[in-house]
Amino acid sequence: MTIKGRLVALGLIATAGFAALVGVGWYSGQKTVNAAVQAETIRGQIRTINDMRLANIELVLAAMDTIVDREEGKVLPERAEIISDAIAFIRDNGGIAADMAALLGRPELTKTLQADLAEVEQAVTVDLPRLIENRASMEEFGALDDAIDGGGEQLNENLTALADLGNKTVRAELESVQQTAIWAETWLIGLAGAFMVLIGLITTLIVRYVSYALTRFGQDMGEIAGGNLDIEIEAETRKDEVGRMAESLVVFRNAAIEKAELERRADEDRSLSERERMEREKAKEEEARQIKIAVDALGNGLNRLADGDLTVRLNTPFR
Repeated sequence: MTIKGRLVALGLIATAGFAALVGVGWYSGQKTVNAAVQAETIRGQIRTINDMRLANIELVLAAMDTIVDREEGKVLPERAEIISDAIAFIRDNGGIAADMAALLGRPELTKTLQADLAEVEQAVTVDLPRLIENRASMEEFGALDDAIDGGGEQLNENLTALADLGNKTVRAELESVQQTAIWAETWLIGLAGAFMVLIGLITTLIVRYVSYALTRFGQDMGEIAGGNLDIEIEAETRKDEVGRMAESLVVFRNAAIEKAELERRADEDRSLSERERMEREKAKEEEARQIKIAVDALGNGLNRLADGDLTVRLNTPFR
C-alpha cells in the first residue's frame, strides 16, 4: 500500500470513529428526547386525570349535600351548576383518559368510564331531583346515596389507578433518561478511547514505515553521492512513493556509472595516444641519432681521405 493509501485509510478510520461517536450521541439524544416527550405527555394527562378525580369528588359531595338539604325541596342552583360542570368535564375528557390508558397498556381502566358516569349522572340529575320533589323516604334516599357512592367510587378508583400508573410510568421514563445518559457517557468514553488508541497505533506504524523508508533512501543517496555506485537501492522494489523516488535514484546511479565508464574509456584513449606520441618521438630521436652517427662517420672518413689516408674504411653500418 502506498503512503497516500495508508493516510487515506487513517482518514477513513478517523471518520468512522467520529461517525460512531456522532451516532451514539444522536441515538442517546433521540432516546432522551422521546422519553422526555413521553413523560411530559403523560404528565399533562395525569393533570387532566387528577382534575377529573377532583370533579368526581365535587360531583359526589354536591349530591350528598343536596340529600342532606333535601328538606328545601329542590336542588340549589349553585349545586346544580357544580354537578353539571363536573359531569361535563369528566365526559369531555374521557377521550384523554382512554388514550392514556391505551398508552399505558391498561385500556380496561377506562372501559366502563362512560357507563359509570352515565349511572352517576342518572342518579344525580334525574333520580335525586325526583326524590326531593316527591319527598321520598329515608330508605329511598339511602338507596340513591349508595348508588351515587358506588358509581363515584368506581370512577375514582379507575381514575386513581390510572393516575398512579401514569406517575410510575413518568418515573420510569425519567430513570430511562438517566440510564440512557449513563449508557451514552460510557459508550462515548469507550469509543473515544478505543479510536484514540487505534489511530495512535496506526499513526505510529505509518510514521515508522515512512521514517524507515526515507532513512534508508537517504543513506542510499549518501552512498551514491560518495561515489559508491555498486550498492543495491533497497527501496527500488517498493510500490509506493518512496519506490518511485528510488526509481529516479536508480536512473541517477546508472547515469553516474555510465559517466564513470565514459571517463575511464576517455582516460584509456588519452593514455594510448600519449604512448603513441612518445613512441613516435622516440623513433624520431633514434632516427636523428642514427643520421648523426652516419654523418659523423662519413665526415670523419672524408677528412682522413683528404689528409691522404687511402686506407680509411667505414665500418659503422647505416640504418
